[in-house]
Amino acid sequence: MPTRPRRKAETSVAFFLYALLLAAAALLFTSKCSPLYPLNDWPDANVFLSAGKGMLEGRVMYRDLYDHKGPLLFALHALCALVSSESFFGVWLMEIALFTAFLLIAHRLLCLYCDELTAAWALPLLAVMLLTSVSFQMGDSAEELALPMMLWPLYRLMRSLRKEEGRTTRCQLTVTGFLLGCVFWLKFTLVGIPAAVCLMLAFLGLRREGIRGAVKDIGRMLLGFALSTLPWVLQYALQGALLPMLKTYLYDNLFLYAGAAEPLTLFGQLKAIAKSVLSWLRDNPGYTLPLLVGAVWVLLDRDHRPREKVAWVLCGLLGLITVFFGGRYYLYYGFAFGAMVPLFFAAVLGRWARCRAAKGSAPAGEAAATAPRSPRAAAAVLAGLTVLSLVLCPVLSPNKPFEQPAKEELMQYRFAAVMEPYKDATLLNYGFLDWGFYTAAQVAPHLKYYHLANMPLPELHAEQERYVREGLSDFVVTRVPLKEELGALYTLADTCPAPEGLWFSDVYLYRLTALEER
Repeated sequence: MPTRPRRKAETSVAFFLYALLLAAAALLFTSKCSPLYPLNDWPDANVFLSAGKGMLEGRVMYRDLYDHKGPLLFALHALCALVSSESFFGVWLMEIALFTAFLLIAHRLLCLYCDELTAAWALPLLAVMLLTSVSFQMGDSAEELALPMMLWPLYRLMRSLRKEEGRTTRCQLTVTGFLLGCVFWLKFTLVGIPAAVCLMLAFLGLRREGIRGAVKDIGRMLLGFALSTLPWVLQYALQGALLPMLKTYLYDNLFLYAGAAEPLTLFGQLKAIAKSVLSWLRDNPGYTLPLLVGAVWVLLDRDHRPREKVAWVLCGLLGLITVFFGGRYYLYYGFAFGAMVPLFFAAVLGRWARCRAAKGSAPAGEAAATAPRSPRAAAAVLAGLTVLSLVLCPVLSPNKPFEQPAKEELMQYRFAAVMEPYKDATLLNYGFLDWGFYTAAQVAPHLKYYHLANMPLPELHAEQERYVREGLSDFVVTRVPLKEELGALYTLADTCPAPEGLWFSDVYLYRLTALEER
């Protein structure tokens, strides 16, 4: 039976459906946004979804609601809230769509090193390695959503280096710049990998056509970046919130968030960065060890051209700088390097394909020699790896999908039941991050500082205190009892112990005393 052309095989409906079903099944077990979980109680995910719900009710991010992530991230969650404002179901669908795209792009990348069936073997392994890692957290991190946006430029660069002698079309350059802009407006600390790709493309233009070629290529990438920036400039300018958006997303993050820690010497900063990187490597051995093995393998492998090696190294270094430069470490930071994990499979499968080629009758560079001798056997291997990965996902996932409490037992839904009799009641998450109380109560935030963001803003604390003092919310949830003078307008409605492992022991729900008189 004749082998189908690679391009057709990569884009076939059957393979797309395979990647889609693999992503959906793996995320069903590993993401707390999936229907298997009663609630995603990770604060970051709730901050994003609450903001999205607030935007759907006409509030403008940064002007009417405060958080310091990027506008693209909040816009995506507004779309998710359109699907479901009562749960994370819409977010789970978004995760599936973006992780499917990531798997399809990873497959294209690996097809540069081996045939398409062999390349497909890596996908279920890639899914289980990434989605069961500690850095995946509970699902819905900016790092997770950015994976396909970071991997596509990397794939196009490697294709250019391996197949097209460094040539890149105008459209490809513009798309690369556009995706760089998407990552920037999602979370700008993730731009290291796509920025490294842009630097390599500019270098290739310089080598090919001199300074004039480099300038033209940079201009095309800047055009793409501008196209991804224009919607946010127009949106927030028309809403009268352009300056608040720029101030919050750029100034606050660069000068307040980054400067919140004690100033360090250069040596101290380097030490903090090294400590953060080592912590990430230690916490996620399931994919960091293969990533390190793949990096060393590629650097030593003669099949990888020098420019490919430079590209991989540059992506890794710039990625480390932008992600960890602040010297802080949160568990999810390193998940951005999931975009480079295909490096390991490229090394392993590329070597396997060359060994097969050496035993065959065709030269090593010919696809016929690297194709599996039995497509049925290759498909059987893929099926076995897929089943294995889906068995391992619930076993290895830190989120433990089959050990979740009933919805009614969660503190968020217990408080939601107290609020339920009061139609259209409002809520304030006071003094700590959004822990899912808005989501459980099906309430959109109505006050600007709707939770205590990780930002050293004096007005953040002052405004939250004012909201309570003036009784601007029907209900207030706190992690410590309200002081008598601050909560004079409120009555304690319920108290609930917090789950084990949190940094607070109890939560308190206060009801506006005057609410009973309405």
